[in-house]
Amino acid sequence: MIGLKMKWRHWYKMETTIEQRLSEQFKQQSTAWNGHSHLPIYQLKKRAFETFLQKGLPDSRDEAWKYTYLKKYLQEETENLNKNTYIFDLELFKSNYLNKKDKYFYWVLIDGKLDVSLSDCSPINGLEFNTLHSESAAQNIELPENALELIAFSLAKEHLTLHIDKIFDSNKSIQIIDIQTNKSSELNNSFINILINSEAICNIIYRPITTNEYESKLNSFINIELKNNSICNFTSIQNVNNKSYLIENKLIKQSKGSIFTNNQIALSGGLLRNNLYAVHVEQHCETNLYGLTCIAHQDHVDHNTVVDHAQPNCVSNELYKGIYDEKSTGIFNGKIIVRKDAQKTNAFQSSKNILVSDEATVNARPQLEIFADDVKCSHGCTSAQIDEKELFYLQSRGISPTLGKSMLMYAFAEDALQGIKNSDLKAEIEQTIASKLGLEW
Repeated sequence: MIGLKMKWRHWYKMETTIEQRLSEQFKQQSTAWNGHSHLPIYQLKKRAFETFLQKGLPDSRDEAWKYTYLKKYLQEETENLNKNTYIFDLELFKSNYLNKKDKYFYWVLIDGKLDVSLSDCSPINGLEFNTLHSESAAQNIELPENALELIAFSLAKEHLTLHIDKIFDSNKSIQIIDIQTNKSSELNNSFINILINSEAICNIIYRPITTNEYESKLNSFINIELKNNSICNFTSIQNVNNKSYLIENKLIKQSKGSIFTNNQIALSGGLLRNNLYAVHVEQHCETNLYGLTCIAHQDHVDHNTVVDHAQPNCVSNELYKGIYDEKSTGIFNGKIIVRKDAQKTNAFQSSKNILVSDEATVNARPQLEIFADDVKCSHGCTSAQIDEKELFYLQSRGISPTLGKSMLMYAFAEDALQGIKNSDLKAEIEQTIASKLGLEW
């Protein structure tokens, strides 16, 4: 009994410490509002943080967080910070990431702040961008409900809003680069608001990166609203050092006839947690969710998706694939909700995984909640090792076992990339995956 009380006290102290840290962080940021706290955007930020304090952080009692102990990750002290080790090679960054100005528009955040010198801030036909300090910063923003979204919204130093119209040139993709440095021990937070007008088409890439091998923690909230008959293809590439923690929250609201495709590419990171909630606000929406995880070491990737069929005559397609080596762990927690009035829904969900190592683990939980009767819905999950018959066939053709395994894993991963329409980006990701699997060409 005494031991139980001590554990309870330790847990309570841990929770309070995290909230105290975040409260102190919010207090420090509030002092930088320079007397503008009465403005709508700052009032929203204040309400968001107060709501978070009421809700608290999720824990293992929440089914969606059963296998990812969030408080443990946030509680861990980040080492090697504020020791004059901050290095950011600007020219190397430009050559590696800003080298295709003819094909991309770039917006660059450094520790949550927009770097105007590295971003495309000049007028762009069909695209308008605003920041926290814009007069319209609080327009079209509703207070989020998720605790992590509330933290990101209230603690973000910048609120980047992209407003895309139908005259925007969709042949040129938008790339948002979110750089994390080791300058601060704070939890970094980003809020990105993307509004896509009727009949607009856009391709957006979100790329969080770390500048060195030190620890960093990022919590991002990406709010996407698609108006009638608009199309958005969104790709998130997570390939950071294995001491970094990334939590990515997406909220997608779709209006009539809109098409949203999400490509979630998880290649490296100590903790990668991806929360995605897509809701069909009106009829005839299409939602496509593709995910590819390819990790090793002790990396931990947790995908949590919800597709809310709130209106009839909508379609969703979900395919997540994972390759797990060494002591890596993976979680897929996917839910499809079909509301009572959402007749003629067509929803498909699949999770497939390869366990390369006997020490790798995967927990998958596909779910269907159906309250309508005229629907077509299916889900499935498989986790296995390399098919020995396929490997034997390759060996019979003179291919070594090591190369054969790599070829089979690469082929397994390929159809999870079908949602990426940008050929340059797809080629880059394919090359990275091939290199991780030991294939070179």
